[in-house]
Amino acid sequence: MDKVKAKKQENGVMITLAKKFNVSEGQEFYIMQEKDGTISLIPKVEDYFADVKKG
Repeated sequence: MDKVKAKKQENGVMITLAKKFNVSEGQEFYIMQEKDGTISLIPKVEDYFADVKKG
């Protein structure tokens, strides 16, 4: 398990992810925090059904 440290950047806090996680620059995520403090990043994916036509 890797360990990271949060760093202050302007008015926010940044956490750097290692290259091994294959996160592309500009990739978007949904973020949520559980009651126990666990933070999850869920990758935003394109709508697979956007171009589906009936039949």
